[in-house]
Amino acid sequence: MPHVPPAHPAIALSLCLTLAALTAAARSDCCSRRIPDGLNVVIFLGGCAFQFCFAGPDGLVTSVLGTGMGLALSLPLYLFAGLGGGDVKLLAAAGAFLGPIHTVTAAVWAALMAGAVAVLAVGASPNRMLTLRRWAALLRFAPRSPASAHAADPGKRRMPMAPALTLGVLAVILQSADFARIFAIRELLDLIRCTA
Repeated sequence: MPHVPPAHPAIALSLCLTLAALTAAARSDCCSRRIPDGLNVVIFLGGCAFQFCFAGPDGLVTSVLGTGMGLALSLPLYLFAGLGGGDVKLLAAAGAFLGPIHTVTAAVWAALMAGAVAVLAVGASPNRMLTLRRWAALLRFAPRSPASAHAADPGKRRMPMAPALTLGVLAVILQSADFARIFAIRELLDLIRCTA
């Protein structure tokens, strides 16, 4: 049972705040390949507020578990596969909003979208072979030293990941019945299913 009614303005406000910050993070990552820490803090706090409004103190536990799941999924990729530190913080912050199970789903959606974009980009690139060699080197899972993580490395990722993660979060929202209740559209979805 939700702590407050699903259509309560506090839930809608925290949801809108979180989605606006995710969108701003995606834009920043596209423009500058950086995700400001302030946006990650807003996403984290908005996610905690959302979960608290929706489920009370149990929602805060869900936020902590979601943040932990985001870190567990992204830290190995940061250490071994070239994922940026801002992307790690972004997935952890989004985990506070999504909870652990939805965080895994959003990460899978984000990986599929980023993978599709990467394959298309490589296919259209005149430097296909060089890029494929870089990817092969990444697949060897050689740990990066802290110094090399920030160095101007020609194999460093060029593709922003925040847009894919934002789309992954949106995909979870659109497919989840839990989130559909917030917008009071569950009855509408049931009506559509019955008439189809």
